[in-house]
Amino acid sequence: MTTIQVDLGLPKAIGRFTELGSLRKRTRRLAILVQPCAVSWVSVYDLHRDERLVQSIQDATLSRPGFGLDPRPALFGTAEWWQAVDDGRVPSRVEVGVVAKLCWGSMGDWPEWALRTDDGRESTWTRKGDHTRNVEGLKARARIVKVRWKSDSQQVLQFGDDPLHDKLIALDLEASDDRSDTVGPGFSG
Repeated sequence: MTTIQVDLGLPKAIGRFTELGSLRKRTRRLAILVQPCAVSWVSVYDLHRDERLVQSIQDATLSRPGFGLDPRPALFGTAEWWQAVDDGRVPSRVEVGVVAKLCWGSMGDWPEWALRTDDGRESTWTRKGDHTRNVEGLKARARIVKVRWKSDSQQVLQFGDDPLHDKLIALDLEASDDRSDTVGPGFSG
């Protein structure tokens, strides 16, 4: 809790304020107690509820050479994998910041957003869940895990990507009635 003192510059006879300052100025000072407001969060995305994505990554991992994720320490999205996230075998972190910008990637048809943390770092993510809830300036809390492409992954062999990379598994946004556009400009926009 923070106390802020404001010199109102008012004559002593005006208002009912707690007097904190000097009487010789014949002014009143107001003491304001400022308490940080708790953010009301709305869950916008949770991998637990994204059965289609989990199934497609599992299918690629198990049956498509060159695609999917390393199944160690456990197959992505299974109860064993979630236990590995919880006990730290799959590294995870929570980043808090604001929705810094919204954009449409690829050919103007892929909804993306940027998270800017309090220390100024920015990362870009695909908008998941109700992507219209991503509104610039809203507070955001993202849970991110480190996952590894399979050793024969095209991402690694063909494109030279780092096999270890971040994956967003949960996103909470500040509650708001504001919404962003529902469709992108498309490849011609």
